[in-house]
Amino acid sequence: MSDEDRAKGPSALQLGAWIVNGADNSLSRDGETRHVQPLSMNILLYLAEHADRVVTSDELIGHFWKRRIVGDDAVHRRIADLRKKLGDDAREPTYIRTISKRGYQLVAKAEWTTAARRAPAQRRSMPVRRIVATISVLLILVFALWAGFRDQTKPAFTEALNSATALLAEDRYQEAYFAIAPFADRTEPAVTLLLNKLLLPISVYTEPAGVDVAYRYALPDAEWVSLGKTPVTGISLPRGHYQLRLADNIIVDDTHPGVSLNSAERAQRIIRMPVAPVPADMVFIPAGKYRLGVWGFVEELDLGGFLIDRFEVSNRDYRDFVAAGGYREQRYWQTLIDQSEGKLTWPGIQERFVDSTGHPGPADWAFGNFGTGEQNLPVTGISWYEANTYLAFRDKRLPSVHHWLRAALGPMEWRFPFAPYLVPRSNLSGTMPLPVDRQAGSEINGASDLIGNVAEWTSTQSRGARAVVGASFRDPAWAYNFPQPLDPAARNETTGFRGIRLVTDSVASELPTFDLFNDFSATVKQVSDDVFEGIAHNFSYLPGMVTAADVSVVEETEFENWTRREILIPTGRDDDPMPVYLFIPRHFSPPYQSVIYLPPADSWSPGFRSQRISLDDYQIDFVPRSGRVLIWPVYTGSHERYDNYHDDPGPERSGRALERNRRIRDEIGRVIDYLESEPLFDGSRVALMGLSHGATLAPFSLATEPRLKAAVLYSVGIAPPIPIFANPQNDPNVFWARVRQPVIIINGRYDPIRPYQFVLQPLLDLLATPAGEKSSLLYESGHWPLPRNLMMRDTTAWLDKTLGPAGQPVTGDDEKKR
Repeated sequence: MSDEDRAKGPSALQLGAWIVNGADNSLSRDGETRHVQPLSMNILLYLAEHADRVVTSDELIGHFWKRRIVGDDAVHRRIADLRKKLGDDAREPTYIRTISKRGYQLVAKAEWTTAARRAPAQRRSMPVRRIVATISVLLILVFALWAGFRDQTKPAFTEALNSATALLAEDRYQEAYFAIAPFADRTEPAVTLLLNKLLLPISVYTEPAGVDVAYRYALPDAEWVSLGKTPVTGISLPRGHYQLRLADNIIVDDTHPGVSLNSAERAQRIIRMPVAPVPADMVFIPAGKYRLGVWGFVEELDLGGFLIDRFEVSNRDYRDFVAAGGYREQRYWQTLIDQSEGKLTWPGIQERFVDSTGHPGPADWAFGNFGTGEQNLPVTGISWYEANTYLAFRDKRLPSVHHWLRAALGPMEWRFPFAPYLVPRSNLSGTMPLPVDRQAGSEINGASDLIGNVAEWTSTQSRGARAVVGASFRDPAWAYNFPQPLDPAARNETTGFRGIRLVTDSVASELPTFDLFNDFSATVKQVSDDVFEGIAHNFSYLPGMVTAADVSVVEETEFENWTRREILIPTGRDDDPMPVYLFIPRHFSPPYQSVIYLPPADSWSPGFRSQRISLDDYQIDFVPRSGRVLIWPVYTGSHERYDNYHDDPGPERSGRALERNRRIRDEIGRVIDYLESEPLFDGSRVALMGLSHGATLAPFSLATEPRLKAAVLYSVGIAPPIPIFANPQNDPNVFWARVRQPVIIINGRYDPIRPYQFVLQPLLDLLATPAGEKSSLLYESGHWPLPRNLMMRDTTAWLDKTLGPAGQPVTGDDEKKR
């Protein structure tokens, strides 16, 4: 099409029987109008612009998907959309033809609708000035046409931006990204800010390199997108559940493109590939140093790479063992007999391990076989001994609890849990097991029903029993990751198993001891009022130890929403003043309410300097943004005041803990003294906020400092019976029972560190706070982070309720005056 045929620009053309109007993204024919998605319309117009040649998928991706990671499937969907709207047939195309392995070409005749051919004009020379003027006019016209066309996309853009922002507010990162993706190449600050919140840079390294990698989001109908061969660098993925596919048949699931894909400042993660092909009935779990998602496990562990059965062992699978003489030939059992030290004998095996009719086989079979139609159900009625012997027959072994948890849950389960995706889709709290090879919807890394359906034997020993894990179809949802002890000879209808094979050696020389969880809520230590009065005396504080005149300002820095002021508060030890960071609202009027923060465990370890504190990292930036001062003291034992606490052996550590807790309580008292004497603050309205370990420290001050008017506690519960708490002065539970302020506790439903069903309700019951003034919330998350927007909303509402509304917003002029 010549330039003469473009009197109105590339937004209106006659395409076969259709009138294509790019201005309102519509197709019109015989009074019928069909609306087209803006990106699809732009691709149609681009094909019309280049109808004289084949347009490749790479060209379309480079032109329309700038700053986005997509594959050919994204183009396929747009072409399919256009064909649907045009009424085209890919097999016999009238409008758009697919050229195999090359691209697409518009085959329908396309004419710009306002074509006005002019008679050839006599050619004559043109002065330079006139040429420049003409070019300038043309440029202005082109810009005006482009701006006019772009203007027409404003409603769609605004709708996409609003939709993406709303989805982000619900922590639905991937859906938010897809909403804004058609406009991701726009330069508006709102788009840039949104993408920065949604995307994380990632890289994929394998050993050896050169492995084909594809990814997809865990959303309905998501398609695989090729990323090329490893190493893969320089791309970004939205937060949320995704899958990687390596070398066609290895699937790696994760809930967050974070540490596992090198977006965090940690040692580079390398996926070490198996040397031999992965069998179709097994899935590969890569090596890596990760923390397991279960109560009581706090260290990171590298188990090496291993294979685990894709499905629980079925009745059909187990029949092969029975048919091969598994219960008739002693050789299958000899290793177990030798290891049992006389507890297991061949005659005893033949007598004990029979089915309901006395024939060799699982307890719930009859006449040596499973029931009609039950071939694909998981085999049950199997003892730990039978499971071991069967797996030896298959050249496999039982997984340890450690291996099972690594395969069943995410590599960062305590922070970015898989449980919210898996548990609701698992066969729990039901009445019967389901076939193992169905589409369960609860797969991870390609393995199905690790959670639910039947509980599974492991090799882990505990108190003379063997651990089963994963919960069965009859168990409540909260039991999904709690190993339970079971007699190894037990043969019940809710327990099955699956096997593993080790691929690479474990980095750990031996697996750490694993203590099964005990419900300790009924054994929480209590003391009498008289005893507690003596304890409280050691934590007493005489107000008025500090005034504003005693405090020196070290530094003050302006940020968009707050002023960060670093001050030094005297502690009574001349060589050890306490640095305190105040985050003071800039857009609200004083006097300010205050929230004193007790941080999590990373602040109580060596090497974390207070200058690196970021409110956003802890999701507490909303406190100054909503009008209250956030106060972060550098307590005794935290940040640069770290006291080598963890280096002390047990008895010494108990004494160190008592001294540390008393000093922290004293330091909080001094902060409140300062707030009461400084007119900028309302010292009568002060709340305490604690996260995880910091929340565990909260009761020492709440129970002994009446000037604290309310508390917000995240990811906390009653304290377990550990040796350091043997001294009641160190036991948080002793102090929880004396807390009377209004308290809200916000935990994650799938928190493996603080399992709510054992630690949350007992803590609420323990508090002396009146029933109407204590509350708890459960979010669909793990230990930390909690869903940001829910946390912000619910915390602010609680502070408004207990302290009263925050100060009034101020105008820019008022702010300058202050």
